[in-house]
Amino acid sequence: MAHRRTPAAPRGLAFTRADNRTSVPIIRSAEFFDEGFPFHLMRLLMRREDWRTPIPRRRDFWKLVCLLDGEGRHVADGKSIPIRGGDFLLVGPQEATAFLVDSEELRIVNILFQPSWLAAGVFGLAAAYPELFAPGKGQARRGHFAGTPAELTRLVKEMELERLRGGTGSQAILRLKLAELLLKLSRCRPKARRVDLREKALGLVDERLVSAFDEAFSLKALAREAGMHPNSLARLYRKARGRSLSDAWECRRVEKACEFLAHGEMSVTRIAGEVGFNDLSFFYRIFKRYRGMAPGDWRQKQRGLG
Repeated sequence: MAHRRTPAAPRGLAFTRADNRTSVPIIRSAEFFDEGFPFHLMRLLMRREDWRTPIPRRRDFWKLVCLLDGEGRHVADGKSIPIRGGDFLLVGPQEATAFLVDSEELRIVNILFQPSWLAAGVFGLAAAYPELFAPGKGQARRGHFAGTPAELTRLVKEMELERLRGGTGSQAILRLKLAELLLKLSRCRPKARRVDLREKALGLVDERLVSAFDEAFSLKALAREAGMHPNSLARLYRKARGRSLSDAWECRRVEKACEFLAHGEMSVTRIAGEVGFNDLSFFYRIFKRYRGMAPGDWRQKQRGLG
């Protein structure tokens, strides 16, 4: 059986533009599925330097993600949740989602499929996953399964081996293993509960660090938006992320400044303004704190001129 080449980075995924309702690109199932076999499995190695900025994508199929090792965040609807090795994510069609990688690397296995391939003749799936298999359920719903049993990851690896081996009956075996995986995941699904305020607050801060790092940092404004006292939010973030909110804000600005310095000829003064520094001398001081040298010297070093 011929296998498609596994894309090594997000840029390698082929997609077409969405309609006029949104600019989020849509990844099409035709790029992955063979005719009559709406299933594809691929392993990805995601490096932090390539996944610092979330790039939302939608798709016209379902995706089950097995996180093998590493840590990161899954971003959906402008909110992020922490993820790590041993977790699973179930992502529905038309749902705009993205990844951020916090560790050096994050290894995942993507299992792409259409529910219609599973539903026929597989008893019990409609009861376990009505959002996938019950008639009339077209609305996508996301599922995050944290700290799942090791047997589920082993099952995914068995599916990888079966996909590589191919041969007579391989499609049937893969269908049964995927059905088994989904049914066992259904046992891990937490009961409906109110989203923890602390998780929401951390997700809000993570999202603002990506989308609003160039705006003036205001702990009071962030805390008001998160529904917490400023001191409580500051303590929560330091405990969860290992640094202060102001440090995180400055570090994010310096990271973005480095992107401008490494690519293009924009002046240091303009770069300072682009990343939110109105005081050039303050920008130099903060940049040197995190990179150990002035912005111009850092640019020359990156280009092999220093």
